[in-house]
Amino acid sequence: MKLNLVRNRPVRIAAAGVVLAAMAGAAAGPVKPVGLAAAPGVSTRLATEYQTVSSDFVRIEPGPDELSALAQCPAGTLPISGGPNISSDDVVLVSSFPNGNSWQVTLRNDGSTDATFFSFAVCATEIPGYEVLSANATHVPPGGVGSSRRPCPAGKMAIGGGPFVSGASHKASVTSTSTFLRLEWAAEIRNDGDTSMDLVAYAVCVPDSPAYQIISTDWINIAGSEIRYIHLLCPEGMIAASAGVFVRDERVVISNFSPITEREWHLTLKNVTTTADQYHTSITCTT
Repeated sequence: MKLNLVRNRPVRIAAAGVVLAAMAGAAAGPVKPVGLAAAPGVSTRLATEYQTVSSDFVRIEPGPDELSALAQCPAGTLPISGGPNISSDDVVLVSSFPNGNSWQVTLRNDGSTDATFFSFAVCATEIPGYEVLSANATHVPPGGVGSSRRPCPAGKMAIGGGPFVSGASHKASVTSTSTFLRLEWAAEIRNDGDTSMDLVAYAVCVPDSPAYQIISTDWINIAGSEIRYIHLLCPEGMIAASAGVFVRDERVVISNFSPITEREWHLTLKNVTTTADQYHTSITCTT
């Protein structure tokens, strides 16, 4: 079954409910599973059901103005993760976070031609103990970098999350958005503008369970000015609940960051400097 997407006229905020069907994909990079051990004889399968929805296409023109899109989860489901799918590597991620029953992304087009994008949300049937928490705002000065982390309460894990940037954020770029030690969500941005902005990390927290397995890579080199296309894949029989990327020195910004099948996420990273950097990725898989 193919992905059925509906193109729409350019809008500031777009919302729709298009379900993502399975497509072929491949994994990349050395991986390390990180998870809880199941007790002998205890099933790790959860009763939760998942589906992926998207917003309509949004056209974004070159320039400093940002555009947002909302992918709204169907009634009876809640957003656990999400991100943008973008037609151009020149479009960069500014914000990606849960907003009520939707997942909101905000982007900026640093290129010279129009581009299109849409927002994805991974939605789950109601999970007992589900909650969305936000960190205190981190002030990011002009020309600086900033980080924000939001821990989950004891006994819970950060299954998803992301950054929200406020203020005059026309030159904000997300460099990292990832679970950290399973217990919290971490986000980092570059501020390449001449005004200050605030960064807030959101964490989607759920009761921890052996059914959730986080598979991460080691540190991977990325050359100056390089664009890297990454596919993260869960094992057969598992579903991709979320993905993450963490950049060591904030020289790399995020463009594409979205699920493309029920098992796979696609990421595009762009080193905006001439100096090499490193990153590592993770994907949270569940049954």
